Amino acid sequence: MKNPVLHSEDKLKFSTEYVLKKDSPWGAGIILVISGVLVAVILFICFGKMEEVVKAQGIVRPELNVSQVKSILAGEIEEICFIPGQFVQKGSVLARLNQDELAAQKETILAQLEDIKTKIQGNKLIEESFNSKKNLIPACDKLAYSRFEAFKSEYDLLKTKCDFAEFLYKEEKMIPASGTTPMNIKKLGYEYREARENLNLFTDKFYEQVVLESSELELMEIQLEKQLEQLEVNLRNTELTAPVSGFIQEISSLNVGDYIFADQKILNIVPATSSDYRIELRIPARDSGRIKKGMEVKLRFPAFPYYEFKGAVGTVKSIDPDTQAASNGELFFTVVTDIDTNTLKDRKGIEYPVKVGLEVDARLILESRTILYFLLKKVGVMV
Repeated sequence: MKNPVLHSEDKLKFSTEYVLKKDSPWGAGIILVISGVLVAVILFICFGKMEEVVKAQGIVRPELNVSQVKSILAGEIEEICFIPGQFVQKGSVLARLNQDELAAQKETILAQLEDIKTKIQGNKLIEESFNSKKNLIPACDKLAYSRFEAFKSEYDLLKTKCDFAEFLYKEEKMIPASGTTPMNIKKLGYEYREARENLNLFTDKFYEQVVLESSELELMEIQLEKQLEQLEVNLRNTELTAPVSGFIQEISSLNVGDYIFADQKILNIVPATSSDYRIELRIPARDSGRIKKGMEVKLRFPAFPYYEFKGAVGTVKSIDPDTQAASNGELFFTVVTDIDTNTLKDRKGIEYPVKVGLEVDARLILESRTILYFLLKKVGVMV
């Protein structure tokens, strides 16, 4: 057996055996790093939080609803008193419609009312004159005065005939039987009764006609007064006024002289509020089963990138009791949330106000558990 050959370590540094035998200083470090990462991952899975959310889109709305201004009447625009984006106070005139036709109708009704009231007053005086059997009507009321005079003339004529027929009848009855005949007495009696009936019929008919005419005139007066009240309302409605204070959002582009229809939408008034907003979200019906009041909502605004502005937080305040259908047929619930801030800050600390109409991407937090819980839930271990 050969004796082993011994070499110094310096001569063996570059041999294969020496390199393979030497421990690498990087190996231990890599093992430590991998072990640390595994431990961190395990700890993160065990103790890290994860949220189960429902995603939805929505829009920022004012706390007070946007008021829609419509024209109650149809008509031609005579004056426009606003410009888009203008701030207006409640009650401010926004536009005026031409009211010439309504004003003419009002004048006609007023004239008819005056004429009817004159006739009613005249009929009352005719009734008083009829009951007192003398003309109490002033001559200035020519219609009633001449009417009662015509009645009185006819009445006097019939009364004279009746009195004369009565006189002849009574005279004939006083004549001895030898100077008259029963037939003649009966004839005169018939003529007297006929004259009396004609007189009574004439007076009754005249009085009934006056009373009936008064009732009809009073009914017409009531109807005309109602028409006048409606005309007054319509005249007021020719002025379109602001129902609330706020900023004008034009819907229809209008010019003086344009004709608008009844119930036509003219503009919106967005309430002038800088402190109170709400978020209206559309939650697809298929995702709405676990949504409830008080649930936390994380809000992001596409107009303000999340990586720079971080978004806001809200709470579910109300949920519609029934679904609505979108234009594409998809059913959704409207969910209203509040918002915890009215301004958003960028990384430089500059504040930007939240505005009505901004789009919102929302995440409604159903539950917050550890990542391990959700992993086990996925594989069916947790229920």
